[in-house]
Amino acid sequence: MANPRSSMDVGNDGAVWYVNTLGEIWRRTTTGWEQPNASDRAIQITVGNANNIWAVNQQGQIFQRQNTIWVEPDKNARAVQISAGSDGAVWCVNAAGSIYQLAGNKWVEPNPTDRATQISVGDANHIWCLNAEGKIFQRVGNVWQQPNPTDRASYISAAADGAVWCINPEGRVFQRQGDKWVELDKNARLAQINVGSAAHIWGVNAAGTMYAWTGSVWKEVDGPGIYTVYKVKRGDTLMGIAKTYKTTVQQLMTLNPIIKNADQIKEGWDLKVPKV
Repeated sequence: MANPRSSMDVGNDGAVWYVNTLGEIWRRTTTGWEQPNASDRAIQITVGNANNIWAVNQQGQIFQRQNTIWVEPDKNARAVQISAGSDGAVWCVNAAGSIYQLAGNKWVEPNPTDRATQISVGDANHIWCLNAEGKIFQRVGNVWQQPNPTDRASYISAAADGAVWCINPEGRVFQRQGDKWVELDKNARLAQINVGSAAHIWGVNAAGTMYAWTGSVWKEVDGPGIYTVYKVKRGDTLMGIAKTYKTTVQQLMTLNPIIKNADQIKEGWDLKVPKV
């Protein structure tokens, strides 16, 4: 199941998950990136926090991460994009552009005539969306309001602390300050931006390179799912290979199902390893 675009999101607690162009699902840990379930695939992922993570697969099925597995709460629900807040609020947009809110265990359509192409949920009080023309809307009470009628964006992201950033159609990056959009770095160009909080802001450019906002500049961050092949030599150990490629034995076993026992690897095997 191929995914033509990557997808990333960051929670208000700094949890970062990523779906690469192959649809593989990765999460960032203190030691780097890991692939929790090698066979799982998605086209989009959203992170309210480490305990509120949802994803949409190629067929539009909606899954919630519960403990270590993905569960499909409603087998009839379909979406093309989903967004989860830090307080458990979850909204989605379906293929027709209809906007749905998760209420308990049911999806409801609060405003049946409204349409969007992307929605971003910081929490129940901080929800923004874009329509097909790139117009920017903020949810105020039970309605969508357009703060600045002339503004346009290709991507928007909002956090529970009120931080909101967007990307305009040219890829330029803007931060919401009061009632205006301010371009803090005129050289920055991104395809996607993800705001967990004012302290946790990540972005991805059109080439798939990842960046984290330091408060003054965008700093490039290593991304997951970039591999090279290592041919096992006589005397190699999995632990030694893991150390060389700055990963873990468990991650190498996840990447290479041929390995059934960490203490038994064979000379001549071609192993997928992270590119360093």
